[in-house]
Parts: sequence; C-alpha cells; structure tokens
Amino acid sequence: MPPGRWRHPVTDEFQALITRYAWGEMWTGPVFDDRQRRLLVLAMLVSLKSWEEFELHARAGLARELSDTDFKEMLMLVAIYAGVPVANTAFAQARKLIEEAGR
Repeated sequence: MPPGRWRHPVTDEFQALITRYAWGEMWTGPVFDDRQRRLLVLAMLVSLKSWEEFELHARAGLARELSDTDFKEMLMLVAIYAGVPVANTAFAQARKLIEEAGR
C-alpha cells in the first residue's frame, strides 16, 4: 500500500483493494503488454474525465513505455469515440506533461 497521503483508517481497505486488483492482477495479466494496457487505461480515463488519474498514468507512461506518437494516436481515437471536447482537454494535459518530461 502506498505510504503517505493515502494512509488513513477510512481509506486503507480501499487502497489495499485497488493495489491488489488494479496494480496487481490487472497490470500483470498475460494478454496485454504494459504499453497496450497503459494506452487502454489512458483512453478510459480521458473518456471518464478522470484528470488526476490521467496525469498519474500519463507521467508513468512517458517515463516507461509510451512515445509522444502513442499519446497523439490514442487521443485522436478518443476524439472520435468519446468526443472532441474531452480530447481537447486531454491534448492540452498531454502536451504539458510531454514538455515537462523534456520531450
């Protein structure tokens, strides 16, 4: 379980659950590689307008397996299937994170 701001008796059980399933079982399955999984997660987070989680996964993806082109192509698909306004916000977020990563 992550230390720090997430530790609290009210949230500890929830954090253990998402650590076990989201970060454990879902991220270690045999079908998708980390790049595919990250792109799927990012597309869903944009569609749900979950900007804090998007930023967390985008930063991790930029540090590990995703290229700038991966972001662009994923967001182009999101624009068509989830809507231009949400993709517009995501492009702005992605651009900021890519620039912060020095790319």
